[in-house]
Amino acid sequence: MSSDRSDRAAFLKTAGLSLLALPAFGGMAPRIVSPRGIGINVISDHNRNIPEKLARIPDLSTLAGYVMGNSSLYALLEGAGPYTVFAPSNEAFAALPAGTLNRFSKDPAYLQAIIERNIINGAYKRKMLVTGTYTPLAGPSFRILQEEAETHVAHGIILRPNIGAANGFIQLTSKVLLWNPGV
Repeated sequence: MSSDRSDRAAFLKTAGLSLLALPAFGGMAPRIVSPRGIGINVISDHNRNIPEKLARIPDLSTLAGYVMGNSSLYALLEGAGPYTVFAPSNEAFAALPAGTLNRFSKDPAYLQAIIERNIINGAYKRKMLVTGTYTPLAGPSFRILQEEAETHVAHGIILRPNIGAANGFIQLTSKVLLWNPGV
C-alpha cells in the first residue's frame, strides 16, 4: 500500500470507516464502508461537463438532445462556467403548450433563448439557492422559493437536486422556464 493510500486508510479508520479492497481498483475499492455496512461511492463522474452529464441521465434526454443538437448551447455548457442548469425533465417538455416543441426544431435561436432562461451563472447546490430573484443567461428574472422539503423554481420544483458536473450543477426540474424572446 502506498503512503498516500495508507494516509487515506488511516484517516478513514479514525472516522470509523474502511475501504473495501478489490483487485480491479489496485487494492482500493470505489466505495467507503461504514461500520454499519453502508457503502458510499467515492468514484464519481464529476469530471464530466454539463452536456456530458445531461446525456447520461435518462430523465433529461429531451434537454440533452436539444443541447447536443445546438452547437452554441453545447459550446456554452461545455465551457468553464460555472453554471447551474435548471434542467427540465422529459415530462416538463412533453407538457409544453402545443406547437412549442415544433418551434424548437424550426427556430434554433428561439430554442437557445429558452434553454438559456433555464441557466444561471454560478455553481449552486439546492440548499445554496436562497429565496429570492435570480437572473438567467437570457430572459426575465425568475423567483426561487426555498422551503424545508423542496425548492420551487418559478412555477416548478426541483425534483432531483445537486447533479454535479465539472463546470457546475444540474437541478432536474418539473417545468421549463418559458419566455417570449421575440427572436
